[in-house]
Amino acid sequence: MDKNYDIDEILFKLGNLRDQKNLSQRKISEQLNHSESYINQLENKRTKLSVENFLKILELMEITPEQFFYVDQNNFEKDKILIELISNLSEENKDLAIKLLKNLK
Repeated sequence: MDKNYDIDEILFKLGNLRDQKNLSQRKISEQLNHSESYINQLENKRTKLSVENFLKILELMEITPEQFFYVDQNNFEKDKILIELISNLSEENKDLAIKLLKNLK
């Protein structure tokens, strides 16, 4: 299921992930070669987030853009494994897997 994000949601999610990973605003700001208050200003919407800085922040938090925007982050790794396994199946086996998964609901 797709989800459309606005900048407020992205900044909120970045702040939550930063907290979960115990990374201070100051530390990330310094690693981005910005002033100590850059992340604080960003999270409080006093400065704009560039795509370049967004990607750098994700890298510092050791998370991919795909994982960041994934709707169900708690199941990201399991879903990724399932997708990889399914993508390697023949067309016939993909059809069988779809039928099996539908019956598991």
